[in-house]
Amino acid sequence: MESSLDLCDWVKVPIKLIAFGFLIGLSKLIWMFLFSLSGFKFVDFFQISNMDATISIFLSLPFILFLLTFPLTYALVVVLSTSAEKKESYIAIFAPLIVSDILIIMISPSMMNYIILEIFYLISVLVLVENARVKFSELKKLVLPRTAVSSVSSAALILGLGLFIYSAVLIMPMQEEIFDDFESNILGIFSGDGGSDELIDMSLDVYIGAQENTANAIIALPSFTTILQKEDPEVMAFATDLVAFEQNLSSPEYRALLKQELEANWEEGLPAKSEGLAFDLIEKRFPLFGLFREYFWLIASMFTLSFFFLVANVIIKPLSAIYSVVIGGAVMLGKKAKDEISKTE
Repeated sequence: MESSLDLCDWVKVPIKLIAFGFLIGLSKLIWMFLFSLSGFKFVDFFQISNMDATISIFLSLPFILFLLTFPLTYALVVVLSTSAEKKESYIAIFAPLIVSDILIIMISPSMMNYIILEIFYLISVLVLVENARVKFSELKKLVLPRTAVSSVSSAALILGLGLFIYSAVLIMPMQEEIFDDFESNILGIFSGDGGSDELIDMSLDVYIGAQENTANAIIALPSFTTILQKEDPEVMAFATDLVAFEQNLSSPEYRALLKQELEANWEEGLPAKSEGLAFDLIEKRFPLFGLFREYFWLIASMFTLSFFFLVANVIIKPLSAIYSVVIGGAVMLGKKAKDEISKTE
């Protein structure tokens, strides 16, 4: 009669499930701790004023190690789910994952802020398990790495959806603050080291362009042609002034006068007024820019989703496949070693 520690039928042996469960929980605990240690905050990711700090975090050792260890949990889950019974694999996978969540919250309470992402992560693991079992039975060549890539791709879609929702929930209450930061920093690029000239010229181009479009639209109206035929002095004076104004818009003198006024505001310490003017003019000139402000939360969330898919394709999926092959190979070597020992007994 086989003992529970007999590895001959290694797929169903409890010690193997315990070992895998321990490694799954430990790997998740490690990468969550590294993420917490890196100091990364999603709010900073959306604020241009914190871009330098965010890049420094991305290049820090804890964050790099986080990226390297994150796929390890997925790889362990792939190997276990393709080699153990469904019920056993679920217990060995999800029990350690939940325990690791409890431990990391005890170690770093700030991780509680990512509860939404954790829910989607657990769902992604569930999808990964189901997909891995199906793909493993269907594929004939390079089974384990291809199974890992396919199942992790499905998991990444779920986790990406979670990131999108988390980003939207995070940004919406702070949209004005984050967009103001975006606005001031984008325009700040033009405002330093003599860049105020570029900012003022941009404002003038938009402002004068809007006036020209308005004047031309009025002059092009059939009713304006009718006005020109009137003999009323006041009506004639209005029409003449409008035509003269339209012609004056393109004159260097008019542009120089407006530029002088904007430069005066700048010299009086009112760059914020000029920045506000620039964006107000842009919104008037390009109505779609107003939608950019209104739906900034959606655009930022989509950017987060795209950035995650890039990381998933470049780092998570390839490493998951590599780790799966290494872990699967180690398991098979252990099984062969046990078989050899059994033959000598």
